[in-house]
Amino acid sequence: MKKIFKAGAISLATLMVFGLTGCGCDNRPDTFTNASVTSESDYKVVSSDADDVMAAMSKYKGTYLHATVNEDGSVNVGYFIYSLKKAEDGSYYITQTFGANDDGSVNQTVKNLEREKKGTAYFISHSYGEITGTARNVYVAVTGDTAPTFATRTYYSKDGDTYTLLTAQPSDWATNYTSYYKVDHVEYDDVSKVDWKDENTPVVGAKMYYNVEKLEYKKDSNDKVTSVSATLKVYKIDPIV
Repeated sequence: MKKIFKAGAISLATLMVFGLTGCGCDNRPDTFTNASVTSESDYKVVSSDADDVMAAMSKYKGTYLHATVNEDGSVNVGYFIYSLKKAEDGSYYITQTFGANDDGSVNQTVKNLEREKKGTAYFISHSYGEITGTARNVYVAVTGDTAPTFATRTYYSKDGDTYTLLTAQPSDWATNYTSYYKVDHVEYDDVSKVDWKDENTPVVGAKMYYNVEKLEYKKDSNDKVTSVSATLKVYKIDPIV
């Protein structure tokens, strides 16, 4: 069953991609902060049906984002073009190749995927336009019958609405671990489509939560990484608004 939602424009932190074509394998920075835009666009219909999203992605016209968590707990948002594919068992996978730098190092998104093993992807179809919103971490309390092994830069304390990344194990970790938190995923709030070329064209878009299933590193004769192929298993698809 298709899910139909309405998307409206807002004025918040903005990431813009104009007429993107290609594989997204260059070395452009993948962190964006504090850009802004104001728009008065009308509300539009958006389909987040997985098969609609997959078909729209195959046209390579739209905005594609990855939201991941940096080592210091901040949010990293990068734009790369990727594909959504459907497996025989009905599950969906994002596949993508990331380029490496000349020295063999990889971009921040890949580093975060290596470490966190998860992320959130956003896609919205259009010829020219932008995605607006605010990136944030979504936290969940630590659970389990016993305290997990503590790892620095993984867990957070909470004071009111403020979360603080822990760099050392708290003295009460063994007995009070359920009072601490970890990042569940990254959200990009209030996302909307603006700057329409064709007012009558339906728009397809979704946010896709995924776990890293595989990262494959291609190297040259000098053992330098030249690219990273990612297979990301999507476990949830939601509307982008």
